[in-house]
Amino acid sequence: MGIFRKKLDAKEILFPLQKDLVSSVYELRKTTLDDSRRPKGLDSKLRVGDAYREAGALVFFLIFSPIKLSNLPSSVEMLLVGVLKAWAMTMTTGFEKKDEKQKFIESRFDEYYRILEGGYDAAEICSKYLDFYGLVDHENDIVQNLSFTSFIDGLFVFSMQIVGAAKKDYKIIYTALNQSDLDKLSAQYREIHEANKITPKSKIDKKEKPKSLMDEIGSSLGLEKYMKPQQELWGENSSGCSTDEMPNGIGEFGLESTNPIPVNATHGSEIYLDGLRAPDGSKVISQRQGSLSVDNIEKLIDMYYITHENGDDIATIYISSYQAKNSKKAPKGLKQVSTLL
Repeated sequence: MGIFRKKLDAKEILFPLQKDLVSSVYELRKTTLDDSRRPKGLDSKLRVGDAYREAGALVFFLIFSPIKLSNLPSSVEMLLVGVLKAWAMTMTTGFEKKDEKQKFIESRFDEYYRILEGGYDAAEICSKYLDFYGLVDHENDIVQNLSFTSFIDGLFVFSMQIVGAAKKDYKIIYTALNQSDLDKLSAQYREIHEANKITPKSKIDKKEKPKSLMDEIGSSLGLEKYMKPQQELWGENSSGCSTDEMPNGIGEFGLESTNPIPVNATHGSEIYLDGLRAPDGSKVISQRQGSLSVDNIEKLIDMYYITHENGDDIATIYISSYQAKNSKKAPKGLKQVSTLL
């Protein structure tokens, strides 16, 4: 087609890849945690938190490596890697700081990518995935690991087809993300997250914690030129409560919907939840249960189910994310250790 090829905005590649990244992380988590589908020998090594981290890293590799192999224009590749990495980080739990998540994702990507230097091999990638769980002496049996190898093949081929077809038929160009693009990305995530929610009684979804895209975007990712500032997307809520406890709250702080924890927007909720600790200082797992309204508080209240990292129930807490500042106060029976509030 030469120099007269039609132009294709890189965002038309980004949207399907981001959607498949998010849904595939959920799928791989469930496959890994499913007794009937995971390889023999993994049971004694498996921890739910590890499954959440490793799933995000492997899916990011499978989605982005075809992009890296395709030699797209640098501006296009930077856009795709920046946003896709941000989403992989969004779905990765168990780290105190964003730069720790980024280093983890990048380190895992480098190790997986070395396998491609000798040619694509789903069994080798599967073997490396199991190595990261400490299962270094496992049998590299393609039948035993079929649920993983078929997943790896399917996702890698999907990404390769999306990128390959676009590169063949179009001249791929970069344009900056706008508000509508950010809304679409967030909507895709919320739709998939809601579809994958399971009741709190499930051992899997007790560990699930949705995160916002904007909570993961910072100078370390170099996305400032691709996305609008955080407050422009989510709003600063400057007219809301600016104290640790809402003046019009009624009942036990944080433990009753009529006295929710005040935070500033979605990113404030995530910072607050990341800083919560059990009475013994251990990390806790939060699972959003939905929203509700009460007479004495304007706008919706978010409800979160809190468990100890060992799976023990702790509490249900309530958060109002429409306030001017993030509370530093913890509900009774919990501790707040975040330095970012």
